[in-house]
Amino acid sequence: KVDGFLIVNLSDEAPFPAGINNRPTVCLTSFWEKGTSLILVGNEEVGQIAADYLIKRNHQNLSVISAELGNPSFVARSQSFQRHAKLSKTPVRVYGANLERPGPGSDIRSIYELEDRVTHLVERWLNEEPYATGIFCPSDAMTAMVHRQLSIQAPDRIKQIDLVSCDNEEAYLAGLHPRPATIDLG
Repeated sequence: KVDGFLIVNLSDEAPFPAGINNRPTVCLTSFWEKGTSLILVGNEEVGQIAADYLIKRNHQNLSVISAELGNPSFVARSQSFQRHAKLSKTPVRVYGANLERPGPGSDIRSIYELEDRVTHLVERWLNEEPYATGIFCPSDAMTAMVHRQLSIQAPDRIKQIDLVSCDNEEAYLAGLHPRPATIDLG
């Protein structure tokens, strides 16, 4: 008798196996399907490392900018960041948009749609005082978009801001100045 399932290495190419939703299922991955439990390995630590990094660099006001709150990895990273910053009594403002995750077999979200969301989030961030000098974005792709928007919308502030993100995706970070810090999940 099978009481439940531990599932690893799911992707759009290897989706959630059909017919097992009637038993407890835990996905050990960032790919997930509604109705399953989820363990996001390393994502709690990402938020903590990012918060600690910015606090140790003496940032008094922090922000999270995430244009894809439908991604469970990004949610876990962002919530951990907020929790650890608050434990250090450092104020955090969250700028987020809930972009629903496409299901298996769906088209991947348009990069233009994601960038449009980031543009609006950065506009909101610019209207807050005092503005945060430490910003956490839960992925390097999003960080590159935030960096671009800050360079366009607030070129006088970009050098006063520390950006930190996750994934160590060289292709997204190459050419950004000042270069954001990134966390490698390894």
